[in-house]
Amino acid sequence: MTLDNSGNLLVGTTSSTYSAGGRVAVEINGSTDSLFAVKAGGTSAGYLQGTSSQLALFASGASTPLVFGTNGSERARIDSSGN
Repeated sequence: MTLDNSGNLLVGTTSSTYSAGGRVAVEINGSTDSLFAVKAGGTSAGYLQGTSSQLALFASGASTPLVFGTNGSERARIDSSGN
């Protein structure tokens, strides 16, 4: 893990691909893919996975919906059936 001079947090690399004035990057660089996982209270909530062929966003659990929102309000939801 490296924190560079611009304030970018780098995991698996020492130089950032994404940096620009006024913006900070958190970059995860795996050898075959990268995974950013989120837990709440010790339970997996979901993850963002990047490979050489796709970027995927997953909600964990059999009935956990994937929820999208703006301005603090839910705008769209994908349930466990894909609806």
